[in-house]
Amino acid sequence: MHAEREQEFAGKVFIVTGASSGIGRATALLAAERGANVCFVARREEELRSASSSLSPGQVEVAGADVTNEQDRQRIVK
Repeated sequence: MHAEREQEFAGKVFIVTGASSGIGRATALLAAERGANVCFVARREEELRSASSSLSPGQVEVAGADVTNEQDRQRIVK
């Protein structure tokens, strides 16, 4: 059962806001551990890079963005 959980999100894409710390960071890391491709999103880009540094570059994208800004939201989903 453990091996199944490791890849339960394989082929999925997660966009996680608030991924630089706290619950957002934990969610993004867990999704990546379970096989998802993850876009880490938050205003503090340096913290995003730190949070995602242990993951495969092909599995992670980092987007410094403010989700209250319409242009940033559009950029994230493209």
